[in-house]
Amino acid sequence: MIFFRLQHPELFPARFLAHNEVTWHGVYLRQPDWGNQSHTIAFTLHPENTNTHVHVVANAYDKPLQFELPVVAGKYWRRVVDTARHSNNEVLNMRTAPIERRICTVADRSVVVLEAVL
Repeated sequence: MIFFRLQHPELFPARFLAHNEVTWHGVYLRQPDWGNQSHTIAFTLHPENTNTHVHVVANAYDKPLQFELPVVAGKYWRRVVDTARHSNNEVLNMRTAPIERRICTVADRSVVVLEAVL
């Protein structure tokens, strides 16, 4: 995560991100569940004046769930972090594997961080 953060200082500005730089989701795009019993949340960060898009998905439910992914024109999503994976080698290998569908399966009780790349 430290390496990822150093590569993307625009995601960690000295100011709070503006409302239009964060899009909230649930299992479905633009449909976050803010209820007391919700076990999922997802959000896309897209800071102004950058070409960076990061999508974070948290699944606290006790079963794997499928989450819709936003479309970023001319780019595809790749995993940067998946807390359901245990080995550092798996995390490094995931950096090169694109997600070719608009759906990402997230294991139970885990977090996935995706980066939009060319």
